[in-house]
Amino acid sequence: MMRGTDPGPWLVLGFYEGRDEAVVQQRSSIGADLMGSLGALEVVQAGQAETDELLAETTALGWERETPPYLSIKINVPPSAVPALVMEATQPLPSGRAPASAIVADPGFGTIKLLWWPDVDQEPQRPSENAGGPDSTGLREILETIRDLTHQAGGTAVVEQCPLPVKRGIDVWDGSAYGDREVEIMREIKGKFDPTGILNPGRFLGGI
Repeated sequence: MMRGTDPGPWLVLGFYEGRDEAVVQQRSSIGADLMGSLGALEVVQAGQAETDELLAETTALGWERETPPYLSIKINVPPSAVPALVMEATQPLPSGRAPASAIVADPGFGTIKLLWWPDVDQEPQRPSENAGGPDSTGLREILETIRDLTHQAGGTAVVEQCPLPVKRGIDVWDGSAYGDREVEIMREIKGKFDPTGILNPGRFLGGI
């Protein structure tokens, strides 16, 4: 987990759960020993209360109602591609645009969330006004760059948050990463659950 443009130090979180408390504790200890052997600056084994607090912090990443991120992209790639893609996202993008303000990565599942926050020195504005962020062209350049990197890694990049004027002109679902047959399968599945096509028509990838 990283917040800000400084790539280090990183916070690595490992969560263990199960019915047998002794087994969970054993796995937690093994994980702590492993991180220590790999050079972790500090290793802390947290209890349930601390774990709940960490989960909340990881989910929010400092998200405030007054200054929500102007752009949020969720990436899914093969787990082996996560480290390289995360390092790419912490550097100035090839388009010259700023790297993500915050990154949350799950190497086990191959998911990465990238968030760009408004300039904290500017007055808070509504998200649709794109406070402190690039203009529409800049946002599209960021998205194109991230999608190029993601596609090269064999994944997809879904836009979760961006100003409405930009959203209207892009494919938020990254439909170009899917083949015609894949889209058709999704269309058939939707047809089973929504035969009359009344649930968010045209909102999913491929105009489904």
